[in-house]
Amino acid sequence: GASVYLNFKQGTDMDVAYREVRDRVERAKLRFPDDVERAYVYKMDASGFPVCMIGIAYETDGDLYDLVNKHIIMPLSRIDGVANVETKGLMEKEIIIEADKDRTEAYGLNIYELSRQLRGDNFTLASGNVRDGGKKYLLKSSSAYRTMEELRHLPLSTNVVLSDVAVLKYEPEERRFAARVNGKQAMMVTVIKESQANTVEVCDRIEAEVETIKKNPALEGFDMNIHMNQGSIVMEQLDTLFTNGRIGAFFAACVLYIFLRRARMTLIIAGAIPLCLFIAVATMYFAGESLNLLTILGLVLCVGLLVDNSVVVAENIQRH
Repeated sequence: GASVYLNFKQGTDMDVAYREVRDRVERAKLRFPDDVERAYVYKMDASGFPVCMIGIAYETDGDLYDLVNKHIIMPLSRIDGVANVETKGLMEKEIIIEADKDRTEAYGLNIYELSRQLRGDNFTLASGNVRDGGKKYLLKSSSAYRTMEELRHLPLSTNVVLSDVAVLKYEPEERRFAARVNGKQAMMVTVIKESQANTVEVCDRIEAEVETIKKNPALEGFDMNIHMNQGSIVMEQLDTLFTNGRIGAFFAACVLYIFLRRARMTLIIAGAIPLCLFIAVATMYFAGESLNLLTILGLVLCVGLLVDNSVVVAENIQRH
C-alpha cells in the first residue's frame, strides 16, 4: 500500500483536522484505482508508534471476527489516548461479488461499468459545515450498503438486479498472516497511541482494560498476554536515569572534592544534578511533553554536561 503523511502547524486543533481529512479522503475514494481496497486515517506523529503489543491465543477454528471485534478491539479502541488498534492474524469478513460474464453480457451489461456503479453507490461524502453559536459542525452525506439483501437487490437496469448476474458471499478473507503463542493459534493486537497522549498513562489504561477483558465469559478459551509495554519500559528507563544520577553525583562529588578540597563547592556542584533533573521533568510535565525513550535519552546525556557546566559556574563565582 501507500502512506501519505500530513504535517500541521503548531496549535492546530487535531480533532477538527482529523475529521476534515477523513471526509476529504472519503470524497477522493471515488477517484481511487480499482485495486485500492480501503483507506485509513490516523492521528499520530513521530511518537505515535505502538505502545503495546498483545498476543491472543485461541483454540477454536470458528468465526472469530465479530467476537474479537466486539469484545476486544472495540473496548481497546475506546480507551482515552488510543489512536488505533491493529490486528494481525484475524481474518476480517468481506463481501465477495463473483460476476458471471455470460449472464452480464446477456443482460447487456459491462463488468467495468458494474464495478464503477458499485463503487459510486457506496460512499461517504463531506457536505460542508454549519456554524451555530460560535461552534462549527461538519456535515457529511452517506450512501452505504447496510445489508446483504440490500446489495443483492441493487438495480442494475430495468428488471435486472445484482443477484441476477453475480453470486454474493460474506466470508473471511484469505489468510495472509499466521502467529502462534505457546503452541496455540494466535493473533497479534497492536495498540497505537495518539501523538499528544502520555505513554505511561495510556499503557496503564490498556493493562486495566486487558484485565477486564480477560474476565469476559464470552471469551472463554482465549489467552491474552501483553508482550510489549512501552509504558513499563519508560518507567524502567526513568528509574535507571535517577539511579545513575544519584550514583554519578556521588562519584562526581568524591572526585571533585579530591581536586577542589572545598566541601561547600563540592556539595553545590553535586546538588546541581538532581535539582536540574527535577526542574527539567517538572517543566516537561507542565509544558505537556511526555516522557519517552527519546526524552529520557536526552536527560541522560545532559547529566554529564551538568557536571562540567557546574564546575565552570562554581569556579567563576568563587573567583569573583
